[in-house]
Amino acid sequence: MDSTQHPQTHALCCCSPLHIYLFIFSTFTLFFLTFYHRAIYELAASQVDLDMPETLWRAYIDFEVSEAELDRARALYGRLLERSGHVKVWIAFALFELEYGGSSSDNGGNSENNSGAEESKSASVSHLEAARAVFNKGYVCACYLL
Repeated sequence: MDSTQHPQTHALCCCSPLHIYLFIFSTFTLFFLTFYHRAIYELAASQVDLDMPETLWRAYIDFEVSEAELDRARALYGRLLERSGHVKVWIAFALFELEYGGSSSDNGGNSENNSGAEESKSASVSHLEAARAVFNKGYVCACYLL
């Protein structure tokens, strides 16, 4: 009998233990690499004397965004602002909020009640409000320092 005559036999052949092992191994490897990258970034960010700290922090934030960990990226901006409070960091954080909007938990909810255009408009308004909140917070911090 040929496997083309019996599709179930062909499906069983595709899920061999080797394929399952490779899938599990690759998933574990990706998880481990993500954990490893975070550990390296954390170690480097904890150093006080760096030649170019802005490059490190930017790479760390970009890494978290690429992993779709927006809340972690927000926390990194918070840590960086505690450390430096530089106006460029406030601007970068506001632009981040403008692009990615409020917290990632705000995305759920009443999306089935809105049409596509209304949902897009409300999302852009929430992104704008989040960016405005960051700018206002930066302004208050700047006024406090003067």
